[in-house]
Amino acid sequence: MFVDVDGTLLLHKTRRVNADLLAKIRAKQGQVDFVLWSARGMAYARSFAQAADIEDLFCAIVAKPTCIVDDEGRLWDRRIKVNTFE
Repeated sequence: MFVDVDGTLLLHKTRRVNADLLAKIRAKQGQVDFVLWSARGMAYARSFAQAADIEDLFCAIVAKPTCIVDDEGRLWDRRIKVNTFE
């Protein structure tokens, strides 16, 4: 599962970690692989995770992709589910 930093895990209004989402991520540890990403880049996402002491919850920390290469072409997204956890 891919989790975005700004506005998702880091709430803009409070500048705090989204405690509800973090609890759900913790509850799913061992059942789901979590990847943290940010449009601001990998260094930003990693810095956020380190500052929040949550780096160990993610199997990878990456920049939000701008291109996806897949043998299924545009059909790959039929398997994707967007979940805001709201």
